[in-house]
Amino acid sequence: MINRRQLLKGATFASLLAASAKLVLSPGMAFAQDKPLKKWRHCVIRAKGDAGFFYIAKDRGFWEAHGLDVEIIEMKGSKDVMRVLLAGEADSSDLPVADIIPVWEKGGDIHALGGTLIGFPYAIYARKGIASWEELADKTFGTSSPGAAPHIFALAMLEAKGIPIDNIKIANAGGSVGRIRALAAGTLDATAASTEFVPDVDELGVKLMGLAKDDAPMFPRFVLTMTGNVLKDRFDDAAQFAAGYMEGLRYAASHRQDTIEVAAERTNGDPSDSRYSYSYDEIVDNGMISFDMEMPMEKIVWMRDMMFKSHLIDSKFDLAPYLDTRVREAALPLVREKL
Repeated sequence: MINRRQLLKGATFASLLAASAKLVLSPGMAFAQDKPLKKWRHCVIRAKGDAGFFYIAKDRGFWEAHGLDVEIIEMKGSKDVMRVLLAGEADSSDLPVADIIPVWEKGGDIHALGGTLIGFPYAIYARKGIASWEELADKTFGTSSPGAAPHIFALAMLEAKGIPIDNIKIANAGGSVGRIRALAAGTLDATAASTEFVPDVDELGVKLMGLAKDDAPMFPRFVLTMTGNVLKDRFDDAAQFAAGYMEGLRYAASHRQDTIEVAAERTNGDPSDSRYSYSYDEIVDNGMISFDMEMPMEKIVWMRDMMFKSHLIDSKFDLAPYLDTRVREAALPLVREKL
């Protein structure tokens, strides 16, 4: 992962952070040490400024306490994460709702178990010459791939501002860092990317147009997903995984510096870099975490309807077959309150 200084100056930046000490297991966590840990593979989009929320359960021993040896697999984009999950190369994943809906419409075997980070810490950025939203109606937007969450988010933000979307152009410009670099170089007119770049817009020479939390608050981010085969064959392990994940999210929300340091460690960055603190504070202060993995039903319905209106799917299909709360219900009694 390229950190802020590399992004701004193109220079190599060695990590300044040694590995954080592991959480000391309490007596209530000791049962996992009496038996071999079970392997579990969880797939996520490549780590960035908010990586602490996804890695804290592993780095601080919460999944281990639930009897699992969790390997986190990072992929470049959400489409890659979905392919890994459907191929059976991961047991679970965090996936954007926007990416799953077209798969659900075609009957794909992906089940949403509940929300994890349900708010969307994203923004629309434009090159300096763009003076208003109206000017974006026929411009080129950089995305990770056509139809992926950044593309759909850009459409949602334009719709929120009343801007026609029929004439916008889409360019595949890679991940968030690549898109911001292309925007700063003037090869794109606008892009959707995470809010970790907000503190650097002046230095980068780009313009912040709007934030998801202000202009598209219903846009959902991640749900925990598994395939039907995993739910059938490893239901008990799935419940233990979900319980450890909930514990990690709760711990992260009350341990700011620890979570920032985990994010910096996982992205080879400096924890004093403002992108980590900005990402953390936006997520926690704006209630973007689903501590009990509630199903964000209202947001999912909104997403389906918005994609139908934008001609990205063909029907307002029934969501019920793809939403499964059984793992969450089994996991809640396993969550330890004292961490």
